[in-house]
Amino acid sequence: MKVPPSPAAVHKSPAGSNQAYAPAVDEPGHIAGIVGPLLTMFGAGLIVLSLILTSVKGGFTTGFSLTPWSPLSRRLRECARGQASIPSEELPILQAVARVWVGQRSQLLFCLGASIAQFGSSLGYSGVWRDVFTVAFTALMAATAVLTERRARLGAAFLASHPLPGPPNPPEYLSGPQPGSV
Repeated sequence: MKVPPSPAAVHKSPAGSNQAYAPAVDEPGHIAGIVGPLLTMFGAGLIVLSLILTSVKGGFTTGFSLTPWSPLSRRLRECARGQASIPSEELPILQAVARVWVGQRSQLLFCLGASIAQFGSSLGYSGVWRDVFTVAFTALMAATAVLTERRARLGAAFLASHPLPGPPNPPEYLSGPQPGSV
């Protein structure tokens, strides 16, 4: 027994027949065709903002590996948790790594922006494989965000227990009598 479609679901198709018709994404007025690109642009804006904030806060580094499995990262985790003593020659390097980890906290915006952009893209061009990819990508970005936040907290804890030295002494030409010291 075939159930006829409700009158609200019957639209005139472009060919003129009375068949159930769903508007395509690129047709005027389709919500996914409007919201999808807006979400993609918003996500791209968050990505750019996160890159700017990360560079301003010192989250980028060169010269040593900061992958989660690197010996330097492992050593910092052990020291931040109080499981290892820190030789004085190792302290500046570990402090630099901790500063980078704290500076990378703004990468959470990158993870959020990339997920929003991918979701917006999947709204505009839906399909089973794109939806599967969007779910997998969002799960990957969520795991990355959790790892980034965990490392930022470890870096902040390490810097709290091993504070950075104060600002350097002023140059000699500024070390003369200071105002108010006479």
